[in-house]
Amino acid sequence: MNDTSQGNCGSCDHFGSGIADGQLVQIRVNPESSPNTLSLCRAPRNAAIHLSVGPTSGCDAWTPAA
Repeated sequence: MNDTSQGNCGSCDHFGSGIADGQLVQIRVNPESSPNTLSLCRAPRNAAIHLSVGPTSGCDAWTPAA
């Protein structure tokens, strides 16, 4: 089991591209509900390299989802 927190990609505003709204809500509530789901990271410095991340990934560009 992964150690999840608010700093994980699943709760980041940059996460969720291509993920259905219902599934994204579930990921925001519990990032471990869909551990193998990937999303392109829309953080400005990662967007250019088309970085795909999972809900329990993390980086220092984390921004809380609204």
